[in-house]
Formats: sequence, structure tokens, C-alpha cells
Amino acid sequence: GWGFGEYTGLDMPAVIRLVLERTGCSSLHAVGHSMGGILLYAHATRRSDEIRSLVTLGTPSLRNAELRRRERRLLRLALKVMPESAALRVPIRGLIGVAGNLPTLGAWFVDGTVVNADNIETDVMLKMAQEAIDDVPFKLICDVAKRVFADDDYQGPFEFEEQLFRVDCPALVMSGAVDGIAPPSAVERAALRLGSRQVRYREMGTRFGDRIDYGHIDLLVGKHAPAEVFPWVIEFLVEHD
Repeated sequence: GWGFGEYTGLDMPAVIRLVLERTGCSSLHAVGHSMGGILLYAHATRRSDEIRSLVTLGTPSLRNAELRRRERRLLRLALKVMPESAALRVPIRGLIGVAGNLPTLGAWFVDGTVVNADNIETDVMLKMAQEAIDDVPFKLICDVAKRVFADDDYQGPFEFEEQLFRVDCPALVMSGAVDGIAPPSAVERAALRLGSRQVRYREMGTRFGDRIDYGHIDLLVGKHAPAEVFPWVIEFLVEHD
């Protein structure tokens, strides 16, 4: 029954508090992918003093996100059929084939929505399917869907998006050119709302000189990521350490 409100209100503060206690530091460099980045945005609007610098990869602004027709239909279906209050999970692991049978991953998984198949080794994709994917709480999916389709009267755990101007630390925001979960336009919109005077935005794709168009997960595990994505992150962190 956990949703985004529990993640940002309970889990994230506990994680950051533990890191700061163990390291003896007063602030930290934060790197987040996808919802990890959304959680960091939310925390930085409330406790900007704890975030020294921020890197997000494939992290969109959810309101009015320009999702593909298929993804929008799935979210609308979720709002209609899912028992939001039930402590149930969507069996993502089973749906994509946790046994590691590549064909069961399906076209949806490899067409750029989740990963650009041309930018990931087969063995890495199979290991991701087996070990790096978990089932998702119904409530979390409903939380996301309500924010994507929200009107001006939205009230919910993603209200922090209206406070992104409070994020005043240096920030590097990166997107994948064919990412169907976090389209570049939605990622850039989040970057433009940040209050910091030091914000860099970079879309990873061939039209910007990269060797391939990046999807969602291959921003982290793509075969070209170590040579093209990681240097941006490392140089940014070193610069602001």
C-alpha cells in the first residue's frame, strides 16, 4: 500500500539522514535515476541544505508529461481498475520474464521505452530482467497517473513540483533521446523550473554527437554509457565537491 508520499515523506529522509550520520557530513552529492531523481527533487525543495549538488538521469516533470499514446492509455487504465488502497503490487518481474527468457521481455521493454536494445548487451539485459526489477505498488502507479493527468486543482504527493524553484544547488539534468518513460521535453521542463543558477541540461542522442539515442535504463547500463554518460556525471561531481 505504499506510494510516492511514503517514499518521499519516510524513506528518503531516513536514507539521507543515515548517510549524513555515517559520513559525518552536513550535506551530500546526490545522483538519482528516474523516480530516484524525482525523490531527490522533492527532498531538495524541503531540505536544500542537505543537498550539495544534484544529478538526475531520466527524471521528468510528471505534470502533463508528453507520454506516448500507449503509456498514457496504460496509466488511464490503472486509474480505472486498480484498487488504490489495497496493499497489492503489479507483478512486473513476472510480466517481463524473470526466468531470463529474452523473448518474454517484449517489444515494449526494448523499443526505447525502457531500454534501447541497440545500446545494451544481451547478457546485461537478461541480468536486469532477473535481478534489477521489482514489482510495483498499485498505489504508486495511481499516484503517478493522477499527477500526469492533473488539472490546476491537483493536491497530492507530487505538489513539490510547483516548488522546484527552491532547489538552489548546482544541478546536472540528463535525458535519453528515445526515452518513452521520461521524454526529453518532460526532463528539460523539470530542469527549467529549478531555482539554481547553475543548471546544466544534456540530452543523450545522435543529434548531439553521441553514438546512439539513449532510452531510459541504458542511461545507466547502456554499452556506450561508460564512455558518454559517466564522464558528464563524474566531471560535474568533481567540479562541485
